[in-house]
Amino acid sequence: LKGSTTFRMQSPFHAVVLPCCLSLFLWIGCDSAAVAFPASQCGPLPEGFLVLEKDGDQVSRQGNLELENARLNPASTTKLALALILLADGFDSDTQLTISDPYIEGTPRSASLSEALLYSSNDYFISLARQRGIPFFRDRMDALGFLPDAVKESWPGELKAIVHAGEATTTPAHQLEFMDSILNLDKSGARELLPLIEWPRSSADRDLYPDLHLYGKTGAWDRTVWFVGGARQKDRLKIVVIVSRGHWTIRKQAIEHFYCRFGQQLPNHPLVR
Repeated sequence: LKGSTTFRMQSPFHAVVLPCCLSLFLWIGCDSAAVAFPASQCGPLPEGFLVLEKDGDQVSRQGNLELENARLNPASTTKLALALILLADGFDSDTQLTISDPYIEGTPRSASLSEALLYSSNDYFISLARQRGIPFFRDRMDALGFLPDAVKESWPGELKAIVHAGEATTTPAHQLEFMDSILNLDKSGARELLPLIEWPRSSADRDLYPDLHLYGKTGAWDRTVWFVGGARQKDRLKIVVIVSRGHWTIRKQAIEHFYCRFGQQLPNHPLVR
């Protein structure tokens, strides 16, 4: 009888409370695993490179720390700002323009804004600067906050210099905060921009991590090479800025390092050949 009484008193707990706790534990564990980024598969950082990584409120620094606040030309990362300005003004990202960039295979041909960003077409943005006029971009560039300093009246100098911001400079630390504002959708046009700067992944990686999305933009000018970007997996974000001084050909190393930081295979893409 005593054993029977004990059984009746414990059975509601075992039948209801423990399964609920177990279910809650499993749900939390599964959800946590689902949003965890794939583990890094990177080897040693290439010599001379700086990597800044922002995960939540924490910023980690690796490599050439002297570059973090160095004044550097933003190179073609400037095209992120130009694209934001256009998108915030209602520009249709499907707009096709003829590009003749000598470093893009198959040109002259037509390209959309997404292709212009991925392949870093100078011709696409120079054509739009010619159509819209320099003042259109200059006035909005200052308000956008892409550059840490006020934009000069003479910016960017000659028209074709608009694709690398002319003589203007930025810092890796500022680039990190600007990319953070894009991935957090704090900039007008950012929601439209993100799908345009998503980088390809292998089919195997897409199957393993269907919720992972990689975003980024390369840049190479004035012996400064960038990859600025980040990743989103569900509600979690990680922002990454990779930069080095050197010849534009080290761009491949920057892209390779970005992919390996998220445990992803390097895609078959012209920019990494």
